[in-house]
Parts: sequence; C-alpha cells; structure tokens
Amino acid sequence: MEYLDEMTDLLFSLVISATILDGILAGAGLDQVVKQLPARRKIGMVGYSRYFMAADLANGRFWYGTLGILAYVLTVGSAVAGYLQNVEPSAMTLLSIAATMALIHAFGTGRAAPTAFKVRDVGNDETTLTKIFDQFSKWTSLRGVAGVLMFLTSLWALVIIA
Repeated sequence: MEYLDEMTDLLFSLVISATILDGILAGAGLDQVVKQLPARRKIGMVGYSRYFMAADLANGRFWYGTLGILAYVLTVGSAVAGYLQNVEPSAMTLLSIAATMALIHAFGTGRAAPTAFKVRDVGNDETTLTKIFDQFSKWTSLRGVAGVLMFLTSLWALVIIA
C-alpha cells in the first residue's frame, strides 16, 4: 500500500512540475510569436537580427534549450507514469495529448533552431534575413500552438489527478 502511495505522489509531482514548466514554455513561446517576431517588420530586419543575436542566440539559447528539454522530459514522463499507474482514462488521454504536443514542440524546435543559427552568417542582407525569419516564424508558430496545448492539457490532467 505504501508503494502505491509513493507512486501516486511521484505521478502528482511529475504532473505539477511538468505543468509549471509547460506554462513557462508556453508563455515564452507566446511572447516570441505575439510580441517579438512581429517587431521585425517595424524595426527592420537588420535591427531585429542584431537584437535576435544578442538575445535569442546568446543567453536565450541556454534558457530556451534548458526549459524545453526539462518540459519535454517531465511531460512525457508524466504520461509514462500515468500509463504505468493506470490513471483514469480521461487523465491518461490528457497526459497523452500533452506528451504528443511536447514531441510536436520538440520537432518544431528541431526545425526552428538550425534556421535561427543561420542569422549569424548573413550579415546585413535584408532579403536573406527576411527569408530566414519568415521560416523561423513558421516553425516558432507551430511551437507556440503546441506549447499552449501542452500546458492546457497538462493543467487539465493535473485538475483530474488532484
């Protein structure tokens, strides 16, 4: 009986941790999609490129990378723990959706990150910068949607499990 209580506590801790990190990741993604990326059209590609390199390609790469990896591991881990504990079907469905969104987010990041690093090699070529940032924006928008869905389904699962 004590073993089951420990497993339930582990699942609850995983889902809480995943939900918190999913929320931070979703917020960071929305900030980028809603506020940062549209600014490139107002300040110009060269100015935005300088900002992007000073922020996202500097400290941002460690922030986003660490946050993303931790959120993915905890979200997928929550789904695995839920499956192993035979949680109620509605919670398991939500945990599975959150894990799927984590994988979609990771896929989008796998496409967005290499695109972002191309900015360093372009210099002040506005046409090339526009193409790079438009492609980056597409993948970041996918990540934004997946991140929000990952957070909302984790939160909903947490409410059911609690």
